[in-house]
Amino acid sequence: MGAGSTNERSRSRVSDLAVTSPHHRGNNREPHSYQPESPSPLPQMDDLDADYTPRYISLARLLRGQIEDGTYGRGELLPSSARLAEVHQVSRATALRALEALKSTGYVRHIESMPHQVIWEHTGQPEMPS
Repeated sequence: MGAGSTNERSRSRVSDLAVTSPHHRGNNREPHSYQPESPSPLPQMDDLDADYTPRYISLARLLRGQIEDGTYGRGELLPSSARLAEVHQVSRATALRALEALKSTGYVRHIESMPHQVIWEHTGQPEMPS
C-alpha cells in the first residue's frame, strides 16, 4: 500500500464522521437529539394532604387561636418576631408578616420599638354576621 491509500482512508473516516454528525450542513439525516434520562417519579401526594397555605398565614392563625382561647389576654405582649421565628422555625420576615396580619385584623396593636400588644377581647358570645 502506498502513501495515497493511507490518505484516502483518512479522508474516508473524516467524511463518514461528517455525514453522521448532526451539525453537518450537508447531510439529509435528522440530527440526533439528546434525551436526558427521565427523573424518577416523585411519590404521589394526595391533594387532601397538601397544605398550600403560606407559612405566615398558618402562624397568624395559630396566634389568633391563642389569643381567642385566652393564652394571650387583652393587654398582654406577644413574643418578638425573632422569638416567634425561632420557636416556629420560620424566617423573621415571615413572623413579622404574621404579626402584621393580626394587626390588620384588629387582634393586636403595634407601637414602634415595642412588642405587639393584644387588643382583642373575648366577649363570650359568638359573633353574628352583619
